[in-house]
Amino acid sequence: MYGLKEKAIGKLLVKLLKINPNSEDGFNLLNWKLPGQTTLSRMAGDFAGRCYEVLSKRAMRSTVGDMRIAEVNELLDRLSVVSKEEDQLALFQSFYNRMNAEELMWLIRIILRQMKIGASEKTLFDVRSLPALELSLTRVSAVASQWRSPLQRNIQSPTRLLGTERPLGGPQ
Repeated sequence: MYGLKEKAIGKLLVKLLKINPNSEDGFNLLNWKLPGQTTLSRMAGDFAGRCYEVLSKRAMRSTVGDMRIAEVNELLDRLSVVSKEEDQLALFQSFYNRMNAEELMWLIRIILRQMKIGASEKTLFDVRSLPALELSLTRVSAVASQWRSPLQRNIQSPTRLLGTERPLGGPQ
């Protein structure tokens, strides 16, 4: 969608932040699949997490950014149509100037389409309330109890388990 992969974003961030590619942070951005030396970067493969680690040290903003969703969407739309590195760098500069490190981490996840939040329905139900989980289980069990065994169903179907079927448009 945006035509950017981890390696390209890593190169853009190295240029944007004016980091030496051979420095520890530059190396971590460009070689994000390798485990890092610090506790945060030891988990290999989390590119957005690596970006957060580097950006948090060099963030333009320590407070919540002032970009509105409409502005982010507009810049993302522009990012999806530009292909030159200098145009992409200018857009990343706009994001960097107006977002904090955490917001940039989530922006990178949006660009890469990696929106894993690591939460199950139980986690979300725990936030809401205990009865929410019980209610969801009750409804499932109510449906299950009302559902009869396939042997007891009175459905007439021409399809049988392990039976042969006529090809579509075959003789009747």
